[in-house]
Amino acid sequence: MAPLTSAGSRSNAKFLVMVFVIVSIFAFVFVDWKQHDEAYTSRRKHIGLSEDRQRARDWLGGQGSRGGIPRRNENAPLIPEKCCYRYHSQKIRQKGDYFNQRRIPRPHRKLRQLDCIRRVPKVFIVGIKSCGTTPLSTFLDLHPLLETVVMPTSYQGLDEDEFSFTEFMNEMPLSRPDELTVVDWPDLIDRPDFLEYLMRELDVPDLKFIVILRDPITRAVSDYTRVADMVDKLEPSLRQRLSSRTRTTYEGYDVGDSFDKTVTDNHGNVNASNLFIQKGLYVDALLTLFHHIPRDRTHVVDGDRLVRNPQATLYGVEKFLGLKWFFHYTMFRNNSQTNLPCVRVAGRPDVNCVKTAKRITQPRSGLDDNLLHKLQNFFEPYNQRLQMFLKQNFKVYADNDMIFL
Repeated sequence: MAPLTSAGSRSNAKFLVMVFVIVSIFAFVFVDWKQHDEAYTSRRKHIGLSEDRQRARDWLGGQGSRGGIPRRNENAPLIPEKCCYRYHSQKIRQKGDYFNQRRIPRPHRKLRQLDCIRRVPKVFIVGIKSCGTTPLSTFLDLHPLLETVVMPTSYQGLDEDEFSFTEFMNEMPLSRPDELTVVDWPDLIDRPDFLEYLMRELDVPDLKFIVILRDPITRAVSDYTRVADMVDKLEPSLRQRLSSRTRTTYEGYDVGDSFDKTVTDNHGNVNASNLFIQKGLYVDALLTLFHHIPRDRTHVVDGDRLVRNPQATLYGVEKFLGLKWFFHYTMFRNNSQTNLPCVRVAGRPDVNCVKTAKRITQPRSGLDDNLLHKLQNFFEPYNQRLQMFLKQNFKVYADNDMIFL
């Protein structure tokens, strides 16, 4: 009987086996890739549809993160039930009263459980006014281990005889033992003697200070716009008593009919004695300040960088305060109308976009070229001294747009 297989049939069998093996490998790889692709697509879809919920999951104990969401650390935000306040997107009505803020304290029993009391502040934002203290304090308040408060206008210009420690503590927010209280008091840099007195009254050994600076020309225009708006809102009789024929004195500012007339003298030169100009001489203010507070407990923030890259700027503040990383670039976006950053943080519907009294973005070209050239020449030597003193490179003339803070 002839053999069942021949050389030809054996080669065909080997070929079929090889084809079967290759097809099996490709099928295995394809199925495995398909499973991973479906899982990845599902995750991306979940993040896109519920980004805040995914971030909250990472906050509350997730095993890390992917797709740019920060990993959880021991300083991660606590669950809402462990906060001293409840936050709302709108002002709410409770027991017939309207609250000035979009946060209300929790019931007294819950506050006692969390040990929420008004604590002595350990961080002060001391200025400089119109450099971005409002956005900075707004962002820092979103940190799970920080509680910020903006001091009311009645505390501006307060001296030692008028200061009451009890009334001051009543302004402080409720906080847990593991939280730091941050006070935004931007005129303290102009009163270093009172600041030193305040340090003695608080008696906090590790008290820290934050100073925020920005382009002095933009700061002057922003401050002038703020004060001019206030003057326009005054009653006509009061405005008449404060005004001469062409100028108005308000809060120590000498306000003219225009910014040009305000910051220049009768000969057209920059008026160095005008308060709008004086507040932009940062190096003089810091030299005086550091005679009263320790340099190593002071952090200087670039206000222009805060607007354009808030995450990197806030990371420097976190590092200075000894806090672990919380703010991530995915939390921020830019508001095209105001050129100010907006932020989204899970559990904090009370904060969205940075809100200021001056929501106007005015091109730098709106100033007279001759006046702009004079102001640049005037501030240039002071800015060079500032950079040498701080050993920090500030972009003095950031761009052609003025963002009012």
